[in-house]
Amino acid sequence: MQAPPLQHLKQLQELLLQDCRVSNKVLAQLPASLRVLVVAIENTSEQLPRLILNSSNTARLRQLSSLQGLYLSGVGLQDSAGLLAALSQLTSLTLDGSFWEERAVPKAPLRGLTNLRELCFVRNPVDKLELLQDLPPSLTRLELIWLGASVPDPDAPASFYGPATKSIDVLDAEAAPSIAQLTALRRLHLLCAQLENANTEALRICPSLVQQLQQLQELRLDHIAGCSPTMLLDALQSMTQMQHLELHFSSDIYPLEDEEMQQYAALTASSQLTCLKLLDDNDGVAYGAAQYMFAAGKQLPKLKQLHLGSYAIRWAADNEPLKPFGEGDIARLAAACPALEHFQAIGAIQGAADIGSLAQLTAVTQMVIGGVEVDGSQLAAALLQLQQLRELEITGTPSFGAADLVRLTRLTNLRRLAVDACEQLPGVLDEVFLAPMVSPADTISVSEQLRSLCMRAVAQSILHLEEEDQ
Repeated sequence: MQAPPLQHLKQLQELLLQDCRVSNKVLAQLPASLRVLVVAIENTSEQLPRLILNSSNTARLRQLSSLQGLYLSGVGLQDSAGLLAALSQLTSLTLDGSFWEERAVPKAPLRGLTNLRELCFVRNPVDKLELLQDLPPSLTRLELIWLGASVPDPDAPASFYGPATKSIDVLDAEAAPSIAQLTALRRLHLLCAQLENANTEALRICPSLVQQLQQLQELRLDHIAGCSPTMLLDALQSMTQMQHLELHFSSDIYPLEDEEMQQYAALTASSQLTCLKLLDDNDGVAYGAAQYMFAAGKQLPKLKQLHLGSYAIRWAADNEPLKPFGEGDIARLAAACPALEHFQAIGAIQGAADIGSLAQLTAVTQMVIGGVEVDGSQLAAALLQLQQLRELEITGTPSFGAADLVRLTRLTNLRRLAVDACEQLPGVLDEVFLAPMVSPADTISVSEQLRSLCMRAVAQSILHLEEEDQ
């Protein structure tokens, strides 16, 4: 599909060209009034090749003095430094992670964008450190996916194929000092690429990048490097304006010892938190850490989402990480977070924890919960007190059985129910294991669907009515 003619759209301020052939003629017709330009070629093919911007087709683009936002995905740049320097008024820029088309990667191609506030690399991960040098200090938002990089190795002799190189797997303050110096940043996402056809197991993000970024309000770090979380926790302690915190610990990280565990209080140091996600498949958060995260007197009045644990561990008991929630911690969580609406705790609850305290989470409408130490009967009893629940998933809880499932028919406000990685439910009851029950508007409710399923089980002598009262 060809992009439409643009010469008559004299007042156009925003233009999206998605998965269409963008000719040089179209580029030459870009209206001077444009403030936002989006070119997204997501599905390249012989009929829709990758768009290359170069000196032959960017003359008009360089003249768009009103342009504030530029989004280029599936688009390559030749003479990227020259083109971007001509657009120094940009405040928002999104580039393909492999946007350069030159044989040599331009060094610090973004240096001249002195007004830039938002920079995102999308579609392809970043694998060149040159792209992360001399970033504009005006940046308030930075998002990228890291693929590692190869750099010259001055200590190794050159080979027949050219100068020796070494791999940089860990993105840290030494490799990318410019990121560590972005003291105006409010939003930072640093993730690691996960590719099927490449070895990405060694990729890491080092907390040294955020040690000086005390003004951050949103932080996502993936596969965090280091043997201890201390460096990260020290940095978080000073981030008192943090609103959204999402951390994925790597297998390298060992939990803190008992005498150091109070440092976990840094995870909830900001009273401005609205979302906290600790998505570790390993042991990044220590056994019993919740007693410090949600200590008596702690107030997190704005926290609406809390995710602990990962779906990756729900199928095998041996893979469960250390469990931060112990005795009294769920009650303390309820007291500290009165506005909590979405609670996820997978493999994060000790057997000693009082599951009955879940009933105190009176604002929670979405819950994902489970673990090998969670008692299915106690869990069902607590859930019955949460009549406000609209979405419920019970996962990785072997003791949750047919009788417990029957009791959930009393949750009349449910709009979605999923039960998986639990006891193998007999006969027709296994249907709720195979597919979630959902209740879109104006259809039969989940509780009615579940009740009907249970009655079918009774008719087949799979379930006995007296089990409903257990």
